[in-house]
Amino acid sequence: MSESPALWVLVVTVLGGVLFYVLRLALQQSITTSIKLAADKHLAELKSELTSRIEGIRHEYQLTQLQTSLLFEHKRTALGELMGRITEVKRQWSNSTHEPCEGITGPVPNEQYRRLLDTYYQHLLFLDRDCLVAMDLVFDALRDSMPFDDGTAKLHPRECAVAYNRLEYLQPRVAEVFQEKLGFSGRRRGKEQLALLGSILLLNHYHFSDIGLPVKGSLKIKSHDWPADVVTKAEENKEELLHKLRGFRDYLRKRHGFFHDAITNISRYLGILAAETDDWE
Repeated sequence: MSESPALWVLVVTVLGGVLFYVLRLALQQSITTSIKLAADKHLAELKSELTSRIEGIRHEYQLTQLQTSLLFEHKRTALGELMGRITEVKRQWSNSTHEPCEGITGPVPNEQYRRLLDTYYQHLLFLDRDCLVAMDLVFDALRDSMPFDDGTAKLHPRECAVAYNRLEYLQPRVAEVFQEKLGFSGRRRGKEQLALLGSILLLNHYHFSDIGLPVKGSLKIKSHDWPADVVTKAEENKEELLHKLRGFRDYLRKRHGFFHDAITNISRYLGILAAETDDWE
């Protein structure tokens, strides 16, 4: 009987230890289960969010691809139609005004000119800087064949053959610029030649004697110069050309934007020839 209390104490101690161990295992299992449930829930939420983001990215990518495809198709249509109109103008101009002994004797046919102009404005949204430079030079050449009014209400004819020859020079280079825009060619030579031609024509066109315009010396265009000769002249004196362009641009800006078109053209030419960016446009 004297050993009974000690035995009970031992039994209670053992049972207490077993109960403590069982309770600890149960608590650990409960905590582990809770953590696992929380982790599974969080993982499910992450998977759901990730799936949602992936779907969003896929949708945006598909939308971008569609927009890019549509833009490319519009651009291809625009440039193709413009090139076709230029060819039409040149062919009809030659057919209607060419004389065997005299060459081109009349201005650009009005109907074909108007069609080209309408097509240009129809697709203007899809033309970037280089295409605008190309088309502006084409229209300048065509307008240079048209009679001009000297202010006396009397129309004076121009040297139509000079304008036609310039269009002949422009046509393949405009095509090269359009091919580059459609990814068919990586050549830059065409647009550089167009920028050189536009730059030197501009410096020979305006009259501002206080800054030496029209230019004289090595950049002066002579009556017998063919377009290719003019471009060669501009390229051989490129540094002087760029210097004159920048000076002319700064001079015009001080005149409070009265010559916006000229400043815009200069900025475009400098962008092509000297990689200068300008927010004037």
